[in-house]
Formats: sequence, structure tokens, C-alpha cells
Amino acid sequence: MSTVTDARVIVAERLADAGLLSDRLIPVQNGGKASLVRHNDRRNRKSSVDAISGNYGVYAGANPEGDWWLVIFDVDIYEGAAPDTIDNLPNTLTCASAHTDGDSNGHLLFRIKGRDVAQSIEAFYGAKNPSLSWGEIRVQNQYVVGPGSQLDGCDKEWCD
Repeated sequence: MSTVTDARVIVAERLADAGLLSDRLIPVQNGGKASLVRHNDRRNRKSSVDAISGNYGVYAGANPEGDWWLVIFDVDIYEGAAPDTIDNLPNTLTCASAHTDGDSNGHLLFRIKGRDVAQSIEAFYGAKNPSLSWGEIRVQNQYVVGPGSQLDGCDKEWCD
């Protein structure tokens, strides 16, 4: 089994175990991050890694019943220590991303119970998907590129 397949299977299993796999995966451009479908249209999201070949995204938001949410912290700390906000988070499924090690940074996937999660984040940060000094919180109608996906280039000037 390839590394991409291994990573896909692990993520799908963890999301399924948490009751959050339903309509959560989208096809993403091979070598890039762009969605190949209208990702905010639920009909374009899949519940099986076998339904998508190549790069894929993991979609944040509520489960179909609306009582549990997948909230993804996209932590981009390249140098130095993480702020207390990140260091004091509970342990969770953490995935490396293109510029991170998956240890102290990367994609941190949290299962949060509640119906008003997006509204609570918006009330606190002023946006449902806030961008902060250490990265972004993906709450609703956004995705991160899934583990095992490959990026062919980068627009960050310091990146090779």
C-alpha cells in the first residue's frame, strides 16, 4: 500500500470512528490545493476515500444532523514556539501538512459537540473561519488538503 493510501485510510477510519466521515471528502487538484468541484455543495462531497483518486480535501463543518462538528486548526508555525493557544489544546488527530511536521503544527482535527459552533467562533473571533497569527481555524464551508496528498509547488518565497 502506498503512503497516500495509508494516510487516506487512517484519516477516514479516524473520522468514521468519531462519526464525522459522512460527506467530508472532496477531490482536489493533483499537485495543488484547488477543489475540483464546488466544495460547498454537499452533493460533491464523498464519504469514502475509494471515491476519490489523487489529492483530496477534508471538509470542516457539521455532521448531517448538525450536533457534532469537525473543526480544523491549520497551524502554520514555521519558526519559534507556538503561542499558548496552541500549546494548551487537548490531544487530537494531528496531520502533517506540506510545511509542517505534524507534531507541534499541521492540521489539528477536533470533534466538537454543539449546534452553534460556527456562530460561537464567529462571535469570539469576528469570523466563522478566522485567520490568526499562527494559522487558520476551519469551521464551515472550508477544507484542508488531506494527508498523503502531494503539492508540486509553493507560493511561499522561503519554500523550496
